[in-house]
Amino acid sequence: FSGTHLLLAAIYGEIGPQEKSRAEVKEIMRLSLDFSLELLRVMNPIKDEETLNRIVEVFSKAGLK
Repeated sequence: FSGTHLLLAAIYGEIGPQEKSRAEVKEIMRLSLDFSLELLRVMNPIKDEETLNRIVEVFSKAGLK
C-alpha cells in the first residue's frame, strides 16, 4: 500500500473528518491484510514515545487493530 494512505489517515484523524480517516484505514487494511497497530509501531521511524503513542491512538480510533 502507499504511504499516502497512512499520511491521509493520520491527518484526517487529527483534524477531521474522522470518516475520511476510517476510510483510509479501511483501504490500508484492504491492501495489506496483515497491517496492524503493532506493525505500525515497529515500522515507524519516530523514536519519541509520546509522539508514537499519539500516532497509534489516532489509527486505533480510525479502526486499525
